Amino acid sequence: MKPSLSIVIAVYNGAHFLKKCLPAIAAAADAETEIVLADDGSTDDSAALGKQFGARILTLEQRTGAANARNIGVQAALGEIILFVDADVVVQTDTIRHLRRIFAEKPEFSAVFGSYDDAPGEPDFFSQYRNLMHHFFHQTGSREAETFWSGFGAIKRQAFLEVGGFDGEKFEIPSVEDIELGYRLREKGHRILLVPELQAKHLKKWTFYSILRTDFWQRAVPWVEMLLLNPQVKHDLNAQTSQKISALLAGVFLLSLAAVFWQWWFFFVALGSLLGLIAINKDFYTFFWRRKGFWFTLLVFPMHLLYFFYSSAAFAYSWLNVKILGRTVIVR
Repeated sequence: MKPSLSIVIAVYNGAHFLKKCLPAIAAAADAETEIVLADDGSTDDSAALGKQFGARILTLEQRTGAANARNIGVQAALGEIILFVDADVVVQTDTIRHLRRIFAEKPEFSAVFGSYDDAPGEPDFFSQYRNLMHHFFHQTGSREAETFWSGFGAIKRQAFLEVGGFDGEKFEIPSVEDIELGYRLREKGHRILLVPELQAKHLKKWTFYSILRTDFWQRAVPWVEMLLLNPQVKHDLNAQTSQKISALLAGVFLLSLAAVFWQWWFFFVALGSLLGLIAINKDFYTFFWRRKGFWFTLLVFPMHLLYFFYSSAAFAYSWLNVKILGRTVIVR
């Protein structure tokens, strides 16, 4: 018997995305699959679109946040396995079949998540850069993961309920609620599997401002805070040791570059840190070069440098708050 599976989509005014998301899910679904659409206070046609594709609609009168909407979706779902799909994600036709096979062949794992594909929906530089960066980290991350990803991830319903689901109170604004859920799953002895071959397309459009705001306030700051409060947690994906060394080298490079105007020999310090940064991230730059070419990769480098710089700033900010001021700063 195939385990029953529920696809839970939390949406807020995402009708323009659902026009591509829902047909793909309908094409991938089989007879043992249900679609649950948790409409988080939308004012557009999200619910109507869901009904067109046979989704069970859960209507929230006002916006409560994606974490809480997903929890409500799971409470109403009937499936033994819950697949979370963001409204701006388009699954492949074999997604459900692939997931069932993974859970059948690897029953020791309680959760599974995949990756964005290498062909993001938006063609502009910032959207391509941000989504391909996400793709790279999931393609090269440890197969036995320490975190979970709710954008395109599945979990056994029993395990989800056992740990209390997403923390909708702490994470009213979407940020790292899925990472935090992954940590609690691991604490309870559940295992999480990253499957790079399990891929979906991301439709989101990114801008320079949205990358900085999201990466700093909604990703780096709360993630660093969790790592500081849970030092026993193993670091994975873009929190690996190589990424921390890269952040240090990026800081040395920028400071040394500024110090050249004071002492000329700082040029060699800047050059050495730059070469070290490139060497440590050789696979990252090679990935972009092969997919997007030399000029695109040339534009990626300053964005990547900036990424390490604001990641370091987020660490300093969170460390000061947690270790010195004794307070938490998770965005609400």
